[in-house]
Amino acid sequence: MQDAQSFQYTVNEDSIALITFDMPNEKINKLASHVMKEFHALIHELKARGSLKGAILFSAKKNIFIAGADIREIGAAKGIKIQAGKDLLRMGHEIFYDLSHLPFPTCVAMDGVCLGGGMELALACDYRIATLNPKTLLALPEVTLGVMPGWGGSQRMPRLIGAAHALDLICSGRYIGGQEAYEIGLTDDYCQPEALTQSALQWMKGVIQSSEWKKRREKLNGPLEMNEDEAASVFKIAREKVYNETKGLFPAPMIALEAVQEGSFLSLEEGLKIELEKIDPLIGSEISQNLIHLFFSSEALKKVSWTKNKDIIPKSIDRVAVLGAGIMGSGIAAANITRKIPTLMKDISQERVEKGVDHCVKILSGRVHKHKMSQGDMNHRLALLTGTQSDEGFKDCNLIIEAVVEDYNVKKQVFAEAEKHLSDTAILASNTTSISINKLSEGIKHKDRFIGLHFYNPVDKMTLVEIIRSQWTSDETVATVVQYVRKIGKTAIVVNDGVGFIVSRLLMLYLSEATILVEEGVDLQTIDRVMTNFGMPMGPLTLLDVIGIDTAYKASQVLIDGFPDRYVHSKVLELLTENNRLGQKSGMGFYKYKRKKLKGQMDETLFETLKTVRHDKKNPSDEAIRDRMLLPMILEGVRVLEDGVAESVRDVDMSMILGTGFPAFRGGLLRYADSVGIKEIIKRCKPFSDLGGRYRPGKMLNDMAQGDKTFYPS
Repeated sequence: MQDAQSFQYTVNEDSIALITFDMPNEKINKLASHVMKEFHALIHELKARGSLKGAILFSAKKNIFIAGADIREIGAAKGIKIQAGKDLLRMGHEIFYDLSHLPFPTCVAMDGVCLGGGMELALACDYRIATLNPKTLLALPEVTLGVMPGWGGSQRMPRLIGAAHALDLICSGRYIGGQEAYEIGLTDDYCQPEALTQSALQWMKGVIQSSEWKKRREKLNGPLEMNEDEAASVFKIAREKVYNETKGLFPAPMIALEAVQEGSFLSLEEGLKIELEKIDPLIGSEISQNLIHLFFSSEALKKVSWTKNKDIIPKSIDRVAVLGAGIMGSGIAAANITRKIPTLMKDISQERVEKGVDHCVKILSGRVHKHKMSQGDMNHRLALLTGTQSDEGFKDCNLIIEAVVEDYNVKKQVFAEAEKHLSDTAILASNTTSISINKLSEGIKHKDRFIGLHFYNPVDKMTLVEIIRSQWTSDETVATVVQYVRKIGKTAIVVNDGVGFIVSRLLMLYLSEATILVEEGVDLQTIDRVMTNFGMPMGPLTLLDVIGIDTAYKASQVLIDGFPDRYVHSKVLELLTENNRLGQKSGMGFYKYKRKKLKGQMDETLFETLKTVRHDKKNPSDEAIRDRMLLPMILEGVRVLEDGVAESVRDVDMSMILGTGFPAFRGGLLRYADSVGIKEIIKRCKPFSDLGGRYRPGKMLNDMAQGDKTFYPS
């Protein structure tokens, strides 16, 4: 046996080297620079053993093959580290070139995630076998960090699976499982986890008996086998898709596409040179630094305890009841059963219950369609759901989540009835979007076990859950709910009580300002266009139609009561609600919709509805509209820190990214403020100061400007 720090190997009776990758004292395998150097030495050693007939690489980590490169080493900071990152990329090219030219066939046997540099290592081998373990996920996610594959992925993947499939994966960074990987040719075989070693050995024995691997190598080292007409079509479609998704604001996917396209008709060796040329300007760019910063913020959120007493052991949540079978309630129920948590879903009529169950079926069917779940798994999960009009079974539930209409009095009635049927240890939670948890605690018998649990719609797509503690909520309750939120695959951010919490408080200022601009006569499509051009996933008026005009109006009234100096009554929302223009759900709001499609059309009848409140048409500049929309959010983001609602700048920024779709490539709301400059933010507020308190910076921001401070270290 040959020992090394991270790699060990044995040679079996068939002269096949069985290599195990196992980084000591680490939970995952990653390709840090010292590991890459060690791997290079191993490649040279294997090459020198003239008797070897093949090599297979395994991982000793549970559910992890290779998590990728060490992100901190590639463009995570400015200055000299950027050059070090570029040097590491060139070293990786050399190492994977040597790997791909070993004088015998190579194979990777993957059980668990294989991402980024790990996937590029796998592509440099001759063959790939992956398990059907749900944890086996393969991807080149570099664009999500503002860069692109830089160890050969942009050139080897298209040659292996074709340009269309490769562009889909490279330009999106999306993950695929073992079954889909096999179907598109990314892997050569698949098996159950327990059969991986045997399957890989059998595969390699078959390969050794044939010279096919040599022909395959020669083919994959040449240009793509694609005629010019096919290439023109593939790249045109891909370019349009990338532009539609990025709007030209986020360069990495388009540059990755260019690398694939420009390398297509060249040899692999020439294509690899193109890759290095394309990735160079992305390393250390502001966008890449923002996205890497967010990656580490996201990782930190997975580990934070959120309680002062670190010794508290959270209780297990193994059965949940959801009160309300509407879109939110059924979405929450689907999230539970997806993660194998038995769930009761109650509503007041059988019709509502059946609609809720149908919505759960629709959500899980979508997972089957995307290869995230088998039909058998779906049937098993649905068997965990019980739709009911009864309170029977509540005593067996550890957690009861209220998800009814956003009305204080209705919620209080629901709580009072539910508490009659709960166990002595159950946690009661409210999925309120804006109502104070302290206020909702009035009349609750066990205030220490009452908490806010704010999911976002659509629940199956939105990862954020705001957890709101009242002044009475116990640390044990907080810890238990945080663990539960993570168990169902969501990101937990715990906040202290305050009207609107973080997301609703900031988002409603943004949405309300859009309606005030409508009152002032600004063109609707211009308002939406300016903010989508900034990077928001949809314009604010379209978002209001999606949320529901009546829902937004109710939330705005709660916030006006809480902060009358900054939140303004929206006559537009009031009129639209009164006229049943509620958005997509009623077929018309700011726009009109056919079959509830997201793409709304202009509707001239809107202006008749708003004629009593809409002024003569105004045409402010795009910059003025952008500032009107963003500045109140930034100022309020600072206030939630001043008020102690949010515990850190990170919590504000991650809440806005995960909860509202604030463009991640800008690093977050307050990181964006840093990029503009605190003094410049205050300067931009001055022309709008007569509009009210929402444009008047508070003490914290003024102090930061005077002290030349930033929200994040430079």
